[in-house]
Amino acid sequence: MKPLFPRLAALSLCAALLLPAHAAQEEPAVPITPAQMQEDLDYLYTALQAGHPNLFSATPQTEYDSAKTELEKHLAGMDEVDFALSLQAFVALAGDSHTTTSLGGSLMTRCSFFPFALQFFDGQWYLLTVEAGKEAALGRCVLTINGHTMEEVETAFSRLISADNQVKLRRQVAQTLNTADILDFVGITEPGEDLTLTLEGEETLTLSRLSYEELSEVEFIRLKPKTPPVTATVKGKHYLSFPLNSDTYYIQYNVCQEDETDPMEAFTGRVVAELSDGAYRQVILDLRSNGGGSDGAIFPLLEALGPKVRSGELRLWGLIGETTFSSAIINAVEIKEMGGLLAGEPTSGSVDHFGSVGSFSLPNSGIRVGCSRKYIDQSTLFEAAIPYGVESLQPDLPIPTTLADYLAGVDTQVETLLAQGLDFQPSVKEGLPLTRGRLLQLLYETEGCPQGYDPASFDDLFPIVYYLDAAAWAAKQGIVTGTDQNTLEGARPVTRAEAAVLAGRYAQATGRQISTIEDSYTDQDLIPAWATAYASLDLGLAAPGEHFRPNDELTIAQGMALVEKLTK
Repeated sequence: MKPLFPRLAALSLCAALLLPAHAAQEEPAVPITPAQMQEDLDYLYTALQAGHPNLFSATPQTEYDSAKTELEKHLAGMDEVDFALSLQAFVALAGDSHTTTSLGGSLMTRCSFFPFALQFFDGQWYLLTVEAGKEAALGRCVLTINGHTMEEVETAFSRLISADNQVKLRRQVAQTLNTADILDFVGITEPGEDLTLTLEGEETLTLSRLSYEELSEVEFIRLKPKTPPVTATVKGKHYLSFPLNSDTYYIQYNVCQEDETDPMEAFTGRVVAELSDGAYRQVILDLRSNGGGSDGAIFPLLEALGPKVRSGELRLWGLIGETTFSSAIINAVEIKEMGGLLAGEPTSGSVDHFGSVGSFSLPNSGIRVGCSRKYIDQSTLFEAAIPYGVESLQPDLPIPTTLADYLAGVDTQVETLLAQGLDFQPSVKEGLPLTRGRLLQLLYETEGCPQGYDPASFDDLFPIVYYLDAAAWAAKQGIVTGTDQNTLEGARPVTRAEAAVLAGRYAQATGRQISTIEDSYTDQDLIPAWATAYASLDLGLAAPGEHFRPNDELTIAQGMALVEKLTK
């Protein structure tokens, strides 16, 4: 697709909404009437309810209905731009980053714009692009827009932007902030008025509105690195790799899609060969520019790296940032589930999220709407997703990008990992739930991580998880047998009853003698038959005469205490 503003695209100025392919707008043949707007609105609401797995999860249906009724009152006075923005706000009620619609096509040519662009660095907004003649303001921190703080601006835009977390909202604000019609719509400006930015030091910069045609003739000045770092995103390249030094090997993964000219299996083979030829101690897998695609595309690479990560031969770092979205979030969680670590900045994609987008067009306006088709709950699959929900994925090692480093061509995150990535020691979040897989891993580590066991044959066991070897060992020792469906459910928090069984079987398999508690528990009748004998062992889970609470979950701290008692 050709850029809307060829001259500006080269300068990376976001002068219009950046739309995914499914949200492009077709050209309406003629201006639509209020009756046709009503038909489009009815069609939209019906299609969203039919297609979305839970449209009212963030906003009750009563609020949707009220918003629709209010919108209907104003259809007679709307032009096509107002109508499109009103529909965008209606869709945004879903609170779902993948369910979207926005301005596009011929409607953009009817909008007006302000000649500037902001970028967010380390907690602040900076002016990085402006029309020629005003370049003295470049690089200055922006405090307010027309008297509104940047926090107030983000709040105002939340009415219009489909976002399920603050990082996604902020990213979309940056991409739409110079569209005057949008600023009017959300109440930051009044129609026809200029825009005033208050800069650090209380200086102001006033910008006038420009038509689409006028904007295309403006000369822009933009602050950007004179020399990009070696790890700068390579546009149009799905993935690439190279060593950074004798210790660190770098992989850039820019889109969750296989390159037809370089299949992932072939790429993985080259990576493995280069790792074998060197003495690398850490791998950086860069997902910072990855906006998604198919989460399974990278699996051959992760599976190949898995054994080296589990054995401790390699430390694996996943680099994440605000562009990391959709399927790339799944891959980042998988990196953690492998035993890797994440560094960088919070992601615009949420860990659990609605996704798997389909699309449809409205019958009269031709507006395209993207609609999520399913809910992706990663916490049911990966332990690494348990601390989250519908929220940004957070790095283990936060490394904000500074404006100074950006302009100097320094990759803040990569340089930090080169300096301290091998020495970083993550904290154990002992208050989190203890999963079945983690308990097996703790037991496995007490035995010195014995090798040589055939992989366990549980149907749900991902071949990249950090407890893969522990599961194979535990299955061979008879410590874990799985459920009736031949599943391990390794990411599920372990119950006290299950923990007693696994610990008791471990003691039997390793010849450890555990004394038996003679008295019963006050809730003895709640302990399932398959756990009764093991619950009577003195494992420190509960004292005799107290509640055993067989269905309660253990924390990681309690699991560590259990293993320590077993091995004394």
